[in-house]
Amino acid sequence: KANNFFNSDLTNKGLIKFFNQRNISNLKSFNLICSQLDKITVKAWKMLGQMINRMHKLERLSLDISQSKNLGLSLTLILQALVTLPHLICLKISIDPDDKITDKDFSFDDKTFQSQKQLKYLSLSFRTSLITDDGLSKFSNALLQLTNLEELEFDFHGCEGLTNEGIHYL
Repeated sequence: KANNFFNSDLTNKGLIKFFNQRNISNLKSFNLICSQLDKITVKAWKMLGQMINRMHKLERLSLDISQSKNLGLSLTLILQALVTLPHLICLKISIDPDDKITDKDFSFDDKTFQSQKQLKYLSLSFRTSLITDDGLSKFSNALLQLTNLEELEFDFHGCEGLTNEGIHYL
């Protein structure tokens, strides 16, 4: 089990060093909380996606990233890493970045949840993002693969691109 909290003093070099030093392949639970990481570049966020990609035994994943820059471009890599996590039971992703998340960044597709046959709890929070009805429609299609899902939680507070039509997709 790994619980990690990083704050605004962290630099790209420190985060990359953390990602490279960890023997993470046997982790069953990973909780990452990051806040105000203005010094972190896309390279470090991509490394987070690669690190998650190596956590093949992971059952619980929680990412809480707020007020951080350069996340939108790398969110796709983080979401793609979910395909490599067949034992995932609980997934929580909370993103409240300084950069706005768009439909392109919020790229759930038919492959996103194809290996999550055990996923029972899904919590997603993408506050103040630029996600639209089209992005939510694609996401709802990806949700159809989660046949064992017992709990589903959403928070799209401040997402002005969503309408009643988009919510209807869920």
